[in-house]
Amino acid sequence: MSGQLKVDDPTTIIFSGSGQLGDGGPLDLQGATNVIIEGYSSIGNLAFAGATSLTSITVDSGNPNYSSVGGVLFDKLQTTLIQYPLGSTATTYTIPSSVTSIGNKAFANATSLTSITIPSSVTSIGNGAFFYAPSLTSINIPSGVTSISRNMFIGAISLTSITFDTPSSVTSIGDSAFFGATSLTAINIPSGVTSIDEYAFANATSLTSITFDSPSSLQTIGNEVFANATSLTSITIPSSVTSIGNGTFAAATSLTSITIPSSVTSIGNNTFSGATSLTSITFDSPSSVTLIDIGAFASATSLTSITIPSSVTSIGNNTFSGATSLKSITFDSPSNVTFIGIGAFNNATSLTSITIPSSVTSIGNNTFSNATSLKSITFDSPSNVTFIGNGVFDGATSLTSITIPSSVTSISDSTFSGASSLTSITFNTQSSVTSVEGVLFNESRSTLIKYPLGSEATTYNIPSNVTSIGNGAFNAATKLTTITFDSPSSVTSIGIGAFNNASSLTSITIPNSVNSIGILAFYGATSLNSINIPFDVTSIGNKAFSGATSLTSITVDSGNPNYSSIGGVLFDKLQTTLIQYPLGSTATTYTIPSSVTSIIDYAFADATSLTSINVDSGNPNYSSIGGVLFDKLQTTLIQYLTSNIDEIYVIPITVTSINNNAFLHAKLKYVYMYQSTLTALGLQYGTGKSFFGKNLTILRTLDILSLLISKTYILYPGWNAIGTSINLIYPSPINSNIKAIYTYDNISNTPVQIDINSDVLLTAKSAYFFYLNGSTNTIVTMQ
Repeated sequence: MSGQLKVDDPTTIIFSGSGQLGDGGPLDLQGATNVIIEGYSSIGNLAFAGATSLTSITVDSGNPNYSSVGGVLFDKLQTTLIQYPLGSTATTYTIPSSVTSIGNKAFANATSLTSITIPSSVTSIGNGAFFYAPSLTSINIPSGVTSISRNMFIGAISLTSITFDTPSSVTSIGDSAFFGATSLTAINIPSGVTSIDEYAFANATSLTSITFDSPSSLQTIGNEVFANATSLTSITIPSSVTSIGNGTFAAATSLTSITIPSSVTSIGNNTFSGATSLTSITFDSPSSVTLIDIGAFASATSLTSITIPSSVTSIGNNTFSGATSLKSITFDSPSNVTFIGIGAFNNATSLTSITIPSSVTSIGNNTFSNATSLKSITFDSPSNVTFIGNGVFDGATSLTSITIPSSVTSISDSTFSGASSLTSITFNTQSSVTSVEGVLFNESRSTLIKYPLGSEATTYNIPSNVTSIGNGAFNAATKLTTITFDSPSSVTSIGIGAFNNASSLTSITIPNSVNSIGILAFYGATSLNSINIPFDVTSIGNKAFSGATSLTSITVDSGNPNYSSIGGVLFDKLQTTLIQYPLGSTATTYTIPSSVTSIIDYAFADATSLTSINVDSGNPNYSSIGGVLFDKLQTTLIQYLTSNIDEIYVIPITVTSINNNAFLHAKLKYVYMYQSTLTALGLQYGTGKSFFGKNLTILRTLDILSLLISKTYILYPGWNAIGTSINLIYPSPINSNIKAIYTYDNISNTPVQIDINSDVLLTAKSAYFFYLNGSTNTIVTMQ
C-alpha cells in the first residue's frame, strides 16, 4: 500500500496507490464510514475485517479489478461479492444476479442485516461468510451451492430458519458451520450431503429437530457435531452413515432415544457423554458396530438398559462410567466382546447384576468400582477371562460373594478393595489362585492376596504356609481387631498398605520371620496401640505407621542390627534417622536428640497430643521455634503440629521453603508470610490457597488487622526477639486512639496487657505483640 488520504470530510478516507491494499491485515479506518479506493490491483482478504463503522465502499470506475454497487465491494465483473459494509444500517440485502461467489467473511459482523436474498446464480459461499451476523433470522441456499463452508453461520444467534432450494447440490456441511446458532430450531439436510463436519451444530441450543431428505447419502457425522445441542430430543440417523465421531451428542441433554443403523461400524469417544435424558439406545440388526469407545455413554444418567450387539468386540474405558440409572446390560449371543475397558461401569450405581460372556479375556482396572448396587457377577462357561485388573470391584459395596473362573491367571491385590460387604471369594477348580474360607491366596497358598472386607470375623490367623502378606491384603478390613500367626510362622514380608485403614485392629505380633514391612503397611490403623519390630527386619517402608493415631509405643528387638527405639520412638540403629514418632503418645512435648541428622517425612504428622517439638541444643541439623520444627538455619519449616490449637501462625522471615504436608491436618485458619517467603515459595496473597497439606488463607499485616479487630486484640508480626529486652517506643504524643497494648504469653496461651502511659522496658515472653486499636486502626511503632 503506497498511500492513504483523509479528505476534508472526516468520515471519508481515500486509498490511493498501487499493489495490494490491506496486505498486512485489517486497515486502520480511524472510524471512517466511507472508503474510496483508487488504483490497487489487489485487495487483501482481511482489508476491511472489523470495520464496523463502514457504511460504504466506493471503487474508482477506472479500477480494472474491482467495482462497487450500492456501497458493496465486488470484483470488476461483479461475479464475486467481496465485502459488505459492516456499518450499514440496512436490515435487508439482495445480492445481484450476476454474483456466482460470496467471499470469505463477506457478511461477517454485519450486525443490522436480518435477511439476505441469495440469487440462484451463486454456486460458492466462502468460509465464515455470515460469521457473527447476529441479526440474521433466515436464509435460503440456492440449488447451485455445493457446500456449506466452515464457520459459515457461527454465532448467527438470531438465525431461526435455513432452507435449501430443490434439488440441492450441497454435499458437505463444514466444521462449526452453525456453531452457536442459538435460535435455530430445525433444519432439513438435503439428500446429497455426504458429510457433516465437526462442531457443525455444537451449541445450537434451540435445535429441536434435524431431518434428512430421503434417500440420504450421509456417511460421516464428525466429532461433537451436536455437542451441547441441549434442545434436541430425537434424531433418526440415516442408514447410509458408517461413522459417528467423538462426542457427537455429548451434553445433548434433551435427547431421549436413538437408533444406531446397521451401517455404523463404531461409536466414538464420549459420543453420548452427558446426554442426561437418554433412556434408550437401539442397534439395528444386524449391527456392524465393533467398537464402543472411551466414555461413549459416560454420565448418561437416565439410561436404564442396553443390549450390546454380537458385532462388538471391545467396550472402551469409562464407557458407562457415571451412568447412574443403568440397571441392566446384556450381550447378544454369541458375544464377541473380548475386552471390557478400565472403569467401564465405574459409578454405575444402579447396576445390580451382570454376566460376563465367554468371549471376554480381560477385565480392566476399576471396571465396576463404586457400582454400589452390584450384587451378582457371573461368568459364562467356559470362561476365557485370564486377567482381572486393579480395583475392579473397589467400592462395590453390595457384592457379597464372587466365584472366580479357573481361566483367571492374574488377579490384582487391589481387585476387591472397598468391596465392604464381600464375605466370600471362591474359585473354580484348576485355577492358579485359590481361596480358603473366603480368603484369597495364590495357587500355592504362599501369598495371602485378599481378605474379604465384608467378613464379620474380628480375628484372623495367618497360616504357617504363608510367606507373604500381599499389598493391601487387609486394606479397610474394618471389623478385624486381632491378627495372629501360626507358630512357627513363615511370613517374611508384609506388603504395601497390607493393613492400611484396618481401623479396628488393636493387636498384631509381627513374627520373627518377617524381614520387610512395606510402605503404608499400617497407615490409618487408628486403633493399633503398640508394635514391636523383630530381630530380622531389614526394611521398613515410608509412612508404614503414619496415621496410626493410637500407637503409643514402637519397640525394637535389641538385637536388630538395623533399627532401634528410644522412649517408643523409632530410629535407625545409630539413631541418626528419626523414622516415626508414636502418634498416640500422651506426651505434649518431645525433644529431638543431638544425634539425629535426618527426619523421615510424616514422622510427626497427626501426633494426637504433641503440641511442641524441641531440639537438643547440640543438634547440628535441626531447630525449633515455639514448638515448630525447622532446619538449623530456620530456612525450612518442617512440621507444624496437628495438636496445636492456634488458628493463626506467622511464618518466620527466614523461611524460604516448607516441607510437603508440613501443615497436614493443622487447625490453622490463617497464615502470615513475609514477602520474601512468599516470593521464594512462588505463592501470592489470597484466600483458599491449598498448600503444604492444608487449605489456608495467606494474609498480609493489614488483612490480619481487619480480621482480628472484632476479637479485641490484634497481631503485630514484626518482632522475633524471645528472651531479649525490648523498648516499645510510642508515637509522640501517644495516639489517643490506642486503647491498649498486649504481649502474648506462650506458656499461659493468653494476651498480657502492658501499661501504655509511659515508655516500657520489658523482657519479651513471645515473638509476637498484640494491641487493641481505636477507631482509626493506627499502628503502634515498635523498634
